[in-house]
Amino acid sequence: MTQARPIARALAAAAVASLLVAAARPIEPEGMISISQVEAARAMDDFARCLVSSNRRRTAIEHFLRTPQGDEAAEIGRKLATPDCVPRFLGQTRMRFQSGLFRVSLYSALYQREFGRLGAPDVAAVPPLTVSDEFDAPASAIPPVEFFTRALGDCVARADAPAVHALLLTRIDSKEEKPALDRVMPRLAYCLPAGQQLKFSRTMLRGYLAEALYKLRKAASAPVPAPASAPSSARPVS
Repeated sequence: MTQARPIARALAAAAVASLLVAAARPIEPEGMISISQVEAARAMDDFARCLVSSNRRRTAIEHFLRTPQGDEAAEIGRKLATPDCVPRFLGQTRMRFQSGLFRVSLYSALYQREFGRLGAPDVAAVPPLTVSDEFDAPASAIPPVEFFTRALGDCVARADAPAVHALLLTRIDSKEEKPALDRVMPRLAYCLPAGQQLKFSRTMLRGYLAEALYKLRKAASAPVPAPASAPSSARPVS
């Protein structure tokens, strides 16, 4: 009996790894079950929603999201795998944990949980956010791609927050997703630096936008600190 939970957790971690690979590309079946890229992406979305639905996992999720991608983040992510959230269908696949895909899936789930029932926001006036403040690590330890995707997502979210909000409320590969995505694409093209090409999937794009709009909405709702008292001789900046 004492070994049952560790074994269940190990199986859950393996299942999550399978989903992360499948969501990135179709699975080459080695067992009984073969799932498509869309099915895997939806299963990953359901898994992330299940994780964020429980407050008892909030600290561990925040720890994972504040850890730069790498071996440490991957290990934290694997520990988040819980048997009660893993989809019931499993197949034997070539498994490789992708913390980046897991990360954006969590942000999509967090956005839907906290802001899905609220109206479209106005975040244009939110002060600039500092990417290095979003991690519990020095700036030098943060992968350069993180700065690029955060800047891109932030630009699109500020340019048309209602369109991003509408996209994030659609189901992956649903009939509602395509028109919502079409509405976002012009802003994406505008925000993309000259000479850069998009090389990530639709699921990753949704996640980057979810992270950006989630953080902008959190910043917009954060209490404004009271200004420090200035000496009587101080002069206002003009």
